[in-house]
This record gives sequence, structure tokens and C-alpha cells, in this order.
Amino acid sequence: MFILIVEPEFGEMEAAYKILSQHNFVLGFVNSKVEAIKTITAVTGAARAKVFDFVIVEYTLPGMTGQEFQRLLNLVESGPRIIFTFLKATMKVPLPVPNNCQWLPTPFADEELLRLLA
Repeated sequence: MFILIVEPEFGEMEAAYKILSQHNFVLGFVNSKVEAIKTITAVTGAARAKVFDFVIVEYTLPGMTGQEFQRLLNLVESGPRIIFTFLKATMKVPLPVPNNCQWLPTPFADEELLRLLA
């Protein structure tokens, strides 16, 4: 399973990286939601369905709203499922779970992330 992690600065998703690496997931990294869209749409046809299973991204990451990001990914045929992270200390789940998306409050336990990927 291939997971695309969106983090503006290396190390911000370190907890996710460690968990996923220990469980042999294949990881890719980009530094913005815009770069994630470009990366996902650069892969065409059947390869896209095989390459990108999930995108893990902070809901409030600057540059594009979480809703815009989700809408653009829904336009991609066989697009990945989205796991939006958010700080549970500063905000509640912003909206009902959108189509093809899941919420992951941070900080999180290993099992919480792995359950979303099952």
C-alpha cells in the first residue's frame, strides 16, 4: 500500500512516518496540498489506482482548504482516500466525514492510524 504524506516541513509527520515504516508501507512525500494534487494527477490510468491508496494531510494546512483539496481529489478517477489530521487540543472534527475521507486527531496512537488504513 502506498501512502502519500503531505508535510510542509520535514519531520512534522514524523509519528506517522515511524508507524508506517515499521509496518512496511511504501511512503511518498510532498510539501503542500497543491504538490499532492500535481503528484497524484501526474500518474495516469491503471497505475494511479495501484500507486496511491491514501493521502495523509493536515486539514488546516495553508495554501488550500481541506474542502478544496477533497473536492479536487474527488475529480480524480481512482483517487486515493484522504486522512485529514487535526489537533484535537485546538479543534473538533470540523465537518461530518466527507466522502472518501477520514479524520485522525493528533497526537494519535499507532492503532488509530493503522485502523484507518485497514
